Amino acid sequence: MKRVKTILLKGLMGVGSRGLGAGLGFAMNIGITHYLPVSEAGLFYLGLNLLMAISILPRFGFENSLIRFIAPRWKEQATGIISGIYRTAFATSVVLGIVFGAISWYFAEWLASTLFSKPEFVDVIIMVALALVPFSVARLHCGVLKGLRKPILATFYEAGAIPGVVLLAIGLVAWLSSAAITAHGLMAIYATASVLVAIVGGWVYYTKIKLSSQAVDYAKSPEMLRASLPIMGAIGLNFVMLWSGSLILGILADSQDVALYNVAHRTAFLISFIIMVANNFVAPRYAIYHENEQIDRIENLARLTSLSLILFTTPLLLAIFLFSEQILWVFGPNYALAAPMLVVIALGQYVNTITASVQFQLTMTGNENAVMKVNLLIMLCSIPVNYLLITLYGGIGAAASFALLMTVKNVILVVVVKKKLGVSMFGIPKTLHL
Repeated sequence: MKRVKTILLKGLMGVGSRGLGAGLGFAMNIGITHYLPVSEAGLFYLGLNLLMAISILPRFGFENSLIRFIAPRWKEQATGIISGIYRTAFATSVVLGIVFGAISWYFAEWLASTLFSKPEFVDVIIMVALALVPFSVARLHCGVLKGLRKPILATFYEAGAIPGVVLLAIGLVAWLSSAAITAHGLMAIYATASVLVAIVGGWVYYTKIKLSSQAVDYAKSPEMLRASLPIMGAIGLNFVMLWSGSLILGILADSQDVALYNVAHRTAFLISFIIMVANNFVAPRYAIYHENEQIDRIENLARLTSLSLILFTTPLLLAIFLFSEQILWVFGPNYALAAPMLVVIALGQYVNTITASVQFQLTMTGNENAVMKVNLLIMLCSIPVNYLLITLYGGIGAAASFALLMTVKNVILVVVVKKKLGVSMFGIPKTLHL
């Protein structure tokens, strides 16, 4: 009973941490929509999506693979191996970030004028290039903190650290100057916030390791890099499914439509705030159970996770269905037009949330190639489906495409987990013991 109480307490603290992070993200979006004209907000969101897309390469899947490789070593206090893994990942991320940042800067004018048909977007792209290295390193540190079994800190760091700094900066700029904030200026703020958060993440890592006397051991680094490559592919393909609608909308429509869609999309993601809490908690355990060949414990944990997610997220979905326009009025009267998009995206995000741990069940058990294959299938469908529906219906078409593809993907992954691991994630948990 004492163990159950401890688990529940940590779970509640995790929910609080993730709730704070989600709240800061929500508040940041409110600040953006209130201090930027709709067209400038659209340019910023387009730049933010471009940053997330390009950063997939320097992030190299480390935010997931580091959990898998650090968590078992941390349990054994093999800090020398952890140091080798961290240094390899850090160096790889920085080098790739510099390379692809330089490429992005070089092609900034072509991307803005030719691909997106928005010449005013060029300065935003340059700031995206500058943000690439610190943003990628900050995301890498998310995986490190999860692997070091710091789920509460990792949850806030992942969801709320950068939005919190950006929100504070927006408030300071608005207080000190009456001039309107531009998309370019806001992206500069985001880049600076990424630098600060990356530094804090590195400081937490070194404090936790305490510069152990164990010699740095790179024995596991090659294996970690090999495992990261398909995870990077899976993340990239998953990004195409999640955000290709926004990027294609940026190509086919004006920046105001991009702003409306992004506000609806990011608001619907409030449903999934519990995902990070759950995944930060369960992902290291999946890795440890797999290493100990405890499939029965993986299944039990999967069922506990899915049941908890259903209980937490169903009320949020109902609230969005009933009060979508009222919720969007928080961003300003212009954004109430996005209410239909919000409802459709929320439905797809609900399906994603209640099946969220299925992807970690595969990546933490050495089946990352299966995830990549499923994401590749969905990606191949994503671009034509998005192009068709956006051409026909605009923003609501992008929302419908997201919900459809998200549902199909997660249903397939549930079937793959059953086939690969023999695990059924829906059912009554056999025990609360983890």
